[in-house]
Amino acid sequence: MGIDPVVDDRTRAWIGRNAGPLSTARRLQGATSADIVALEAGGRRLVLKRYLQRECLEREPHLAAREATVLELLDDTNVRAPELVAVDADGSDTGAPSVLMTRLQGRHRWDPPSVERLAEVSVVIHEVEAPAGFRQYRRYVRPGAQPPPWSSRPSLWERAIAVADAAVPDEVGFIHRDHHAGNVLWWRGRVSGVVDWVEACVGPRAVDSARVRLNLIGSAGAGAVRQYEQCPEIVIDPVWDIVDAVDGLWGTGPNPADRSLVEEFVVQALAELG
Repeated sequence: MGIDPVVDDRTRAWIGRNAGPLSTARRLQGATSADIVALEAGGRRLVLKRYLQRECLEREPHLAAREATVLELLDDTNVRAPELVAVDADGSDTGAPSVLMTRLQGRHRWDPPSVERLAEVSVVIHEVEAPAGFRQYRRYVRPGAQPPPWSSRPSLWERAIAVADAAVPDEVGFIHRDHHAGNVLWWRGRVSGVVDWVEACVGPRAVDSARVRLNLIGSAGAGAVRQYEQCPEIVIDPVWDIVDAVDGLWGTGPNPADRSLVEEFVVQALAELG
């Protein structure tokens, strides 16, 4: 396998200085906010993550530095995460903010082999002690959002938005913030690691549970969601279910095929609140 053209001479030189000579590289598919390249350099399996979206970088220019900080924090924990090799925080060496990290074994499974083992992941994540001054949770959608134009139930979303806007974080701790099956890797039926840590912060633990379940709805079905909810030590709060569902309207919102399922998720959460 040859070197992918995405790894230009400038980037190859930076990789060489930090990890050794680059021997192979290939682009990984599926990432939505970054360009991901699997490579071998200096005899190690690595991943190069490059933040290329100008709009995202204009809004949040420190994405690479942020993810690098989280990977360093996780290095001495029980969380199976990539190890940081190098970071080009401002892109001065590679042309784009970049993170070079070790490549974990396994593949992500939107329909996880074991819901119980998936649930255990969040418990381990939430045991991490974030240092003082660590990044704080913030919503993706500003207060006062409008019901989504695709919905035929605007009154449902108006109530949900009101609940979300009034929510005050509690039960806070270290969270992944974008925790779902697509960011969990599996090898031979067991979890081999968790990736994509750029959104990690200190926030309501129930946000992670909401994000997992909102994604399980479409990929694994309502049965998997109920199974996840019954797992021990999982923190669930209907308020944060609603907040995360409202925040999921950011951008294009949920996949069209999943929209009715998401609305039923919101209906159930609102019913729990009374």
